[in-house]
Amino acid sequence: MKIDTLTSTSLDDPLYYLRNAEQVIRLCLSQYDDLLLQNEVQALERLLSLDVPARALLIRMVMRKGSLFRTDALQYEEVPDLDKAITALVDAGLVQAQPRLSIEALCQLSRRDECRALAQQLLPSEVQEWM
Repeated sequence: MKIDTLTSTSLDDPLYYLRNAEQVIRLCLSQYDDLLLQNEVQALERLLSLDVPARALLIRMVMRKGSLFRTDALQYEEVPDLDKAITALVDAGLVQAQPRLSIEALCQLSRRDECRALAQQLLPSEVQEWM
């Protein structure tokens, strides 16, 4: 399937961002696949084969800052079953469910009270000096 042009999806469509992203992906696969590595082509094809909630979730995550996310921060109407969508993305090899995190990355994802509790657990004597 050859795609020659991209058309903007109406903002009235709640999945406008997904529709626009899919057009770009299909264009890249149809006209620029020679610029992609085979594993990149396969990953994009796997993405397009997933159900709408899983595709929508991945595109939402791509549009956000960073590459690590708390599941409690991934609440979207178009993704009614977050666990199912995450499982589909993990099974497709598109995301990691439980990546290894440095303490710095963990603290960046955590709220202040969570960082304090972590510090008290890992460094109890140092935390007592701060208080």
